[in-house]
Amino acid sequence: MRSTVATFGCLAAIIVAMIWPNSMPASSGVPGGSECWDGKGYPEGLKGEEIPLLGRVLGVADFLDTLTPDRAYRKGLPLEEALQMVRDLKGQAFDPAVVKAAVELHEKGELALPTAPNPGVSRE
Repeated sequence: MRSTVATFGCLAAIIVAMIWPNSMPASSGVPGGSECWDGKGYPEGLKGEEIPLLGRVLGVADFLDTLTPDRAYRKGLPLEEALQMVRDLKGQAFDPAVVKAAVELHEKGELALPTAPNPGVSRE
């Protein structure tokens, strides 16, 4: 299973490059979104600044995007709660500088996430 999951980032980079052929520098950061600051991520087990900056940013963005919207099986978390989870994983899963930037953007009111619920999910 891990090898299947680990290939997702590589496939995502290929798809991005196919859709936007001139985006190769950007698409090269896509697999890094699954790497962890402490080196325990995948697909390559990169650590710290070995992870492309775009991958480090995408990791935090993907985490927030996964936790905050409603899903068929659970309600989304408030952004503040999800950001606290990001803070708790600083230096472990996430680059401390990226976490700091995300928190600062939130404090300035500049961190926006989609608010539309998923189709078929009730907000009761």
